[in-house]
Amino acid sequence: MKIVLCTREDPRKVRDVLKQLLTESVVEDNIRIQRIDLSDLASLQAAAQEIIRTEKRIDLLLNCAGISSIPSRQLTTQNFEMHLGL
Repeated sequence: MKIVLCTREDPRKVRDVLKQLLTESVVEDNIRIQRIDLSDLASLQAAAQEIIRTEKRIDLLLNCAGISSIPSRQLTTQNFEMHLGL
């Protein structure tokens, strides 16, 4: 099974953390890190197109994103309020 890990962080930093966390039962070659900014619809579309282009199928899709306690009102790139834009 291929794991596609979507993150807004620099993929190199994420890979470094993964190397520390992976057990012997998880092969690093089965994990693909996809950069994505969930607050930007253009980033979502580009990431989705790249995943569709490079992966044969998706076995499992987990969406775990959220934001809370923003000190001031913020908007996404497309002007949605940030709590709703994620």
